Amino acid sequence: MLFVIGLIIMIFTLMGGELGNATDDPTAKNVINKTSQALASTTAWFPIIIVITAMVVLILLTVKKI
Repeated sequence: MLFVIGLIIMIFTLMGGELGNATDDPTAKNVINKTSQALASTTAWFPIIIVITAMVVLILLTVKKI
């Protein structure tokens, strides 16, 4: 569950950065920047990296059937 939440926050942060570069409307750009900055500041990347690594290891162990 933590992995999915972290992945969703990361995707929305990346999408916000791309949308901020793609639009010309100053109001929309301001809202997009504030939203992506708020999401980026709430993310603790170290625990997310640990969870992603653990999920990859579990998937590989399941697929490889050691």
